Amino acid sequence: MAVFAEDEPTTQPAHATTHPAVIKVEADYGKLSNLTDEQRSKLAEIHKKALADTKEIKAKEESDSRAVLTDDQKAELDKLIAEKKAEASAKNKAHHMAVKGPTTVPAGGD
Repeated sequence: MAVFAEDEPTTQPAHATTHPAVIKVEADYGKLSNLTDEQRSKLAEIHKKALADTKEIKAKEESDSRAVLTDDQKAELDKLIAEKKAEASAKNKAHHMAVKGPTTVPAGGD
């Protein structure tokens, strides 16, 4: 079998996600100038259901994936997840401080 440069890949990269596309599609529908209230309501329901379905699928994926791991691997994974959350929290706090500034009054200030 010959493979040519213009052949499309048969698999998606592991890091590919549809999340940004989902947001973009909903935003595009919301920009339509002549949507009726009924259409807007139905589109909102569709989007809400899609988000719930996505959440359910991700939860099942995590559950099924954890079932493959040993107890030691699960503990290691939990530690990695906790570290990642702590880093994200610290980064968010630093960003919040940079945007809003400190929430305390300087010493001697009234």
